[in-house]
Amino acid sequence: MIFLAFVVLGLIFLLVLGRYVSPRSSRKPVVTWGLDDYGTHILRGLSVFYAAGARNAYRMDRLHEEAKRRPQDEPEGLGVIDGPYLDDPNDPRGKPDGWVPPGEADQDPRP
Repeated sequence: MIFLAFVVLGLIFLLVLGRYVSPRSSRKPVVTWGLDDYGTHILRGLSVFYAAGARNAYRMDRLHEEAKRRPQDEPEGLGVIDGPYLDDPNDPRGKPDGWVPPGEADQDPRP
């Protein structure tokens, strides 16, 4: 029953998406739709996801080609995510709470 509801909601989503991407001049009122209109809108909704996947695949291919051409460079964006402080063993940023630098962990805190 839950699976059927999921399928029905998915089809309704594809219908709405297909109607949204269709040109305004070719839209007919929902009341006048026939079976072929439902199929057309579902296929248009699916084509939106197909086009988005194709664009993403094209971008990923371009990024891989760029990485092969310049293997000495880091991939774009890693410098933002991995800050230089991660390389410093004594910097507490990015470490779990209560972290102590390696040299201090070996010392006895009592005088």
